Amino acid sequence: MLMKIDKTWPLSATDQLKSQLRLAIRNGTLRAGHSLPTVRELAGELGLNANTIAAAYRELAAEGVVTMHRRGGTKVAPGVGFASAEDRQLQLLAERLIRFARGQHRSAGDVLRLLSACWASSETGRFGEEGRYPIYDFLQRHEHDQA
Repeated sequence: MLMKIDKTWPLSATDQLKSQLRLAIRNGTLRAGHSLPTVRELAGELGLNANTIAAAYRELAAEGVVTMHRRGGTKVAPGVGFASAEDRQLQLLAERLIRFARGQHRSAGDVLRLLSACWASSETGRFGEEGRYPIYDFLQRHEHDQA
């Protein structure tokens, strides 16, 4: 399983792992019934504490995204899977934006700030209405650029 955790990013490793697993399930890379790596295997692969992996798996199980079995491991839950056509189109656009931004040597922070400003502008006619746009608020609290 190809995952990457950026320890410099302000999002916790648990949140990054959960997001990547949800995306892999939504886009069909991981299908219902697919076994996830054991906590120890994934912790070793990602260089994380096993408790971090276990916490991510527990939170995903609470959301109904995965099922945990005492001796059968953690599996993608039945009934979860492919994103809608609209979600898939949005994902493709996001991937295209990321490729373009990397080609321009822009950081993830640059892209998130731009998206946040454009989102706020398109809905309110002005930039950065605090309290209304979670990405904007997040970036205001964590002035972070990721290379």
